[in-house]
Amino acid sequence: MRATKISSLLWVGLAGIPVGWLFGRLVKVTTGALPSVPWVLAIVLVVMAILLLLGARVARGWISERRYDGRVDALVVARLLALGKAGSVFGVVVAGVYAGIGGVVLNQLSGTVARDRALLAAAVALGGVAVAVAGYLLEMACRVPPEEPDEGGPPDPH
Repeated sequence: MRATKISSLLWVGLAGIPVGWLFGRLVKVTTGALPSVPWVLAIVLVVMAILLLLGARVARGWISERRYDGRVDALVVARLLALGKAGSVFGVVVAGVYAGIGGVVLNQLSGTVARDRALLAAAVALGGVAVAVAGYLLEMACRVPPEEPDEGGPPDPH
């Protein structure tokens, strides 16, 4: 599995902006109202980011103490790696889409509802960025450093 490139995440996030903008425009045209932004989504994204960061801390502890030599199942670390990759991509997609929806809402900043929805879209986009960063950190925490050769001393006969 290859490491996630930050440039790839940026491109995916930027590709989400027009998708969110088109979705927001479609909702505005068909319903005549601004697209709704669920406030609970921002909270869920922050909780996800915290859980991913906790997973990164645990994985970093396993790897740095070299507890993966038999006391920790390598499959658990591989699953954490996959979770980190998925979290980083999911986070930038959410951030991009809600940035696009926020762009539609910003054009209608005449009332308090539009202002509240713009703030909620910004909060969700920031939550998506937090998930992306936490997922990337989890992925990086799952990297196993190369083994250091023994210095001096005779080779082990066993």
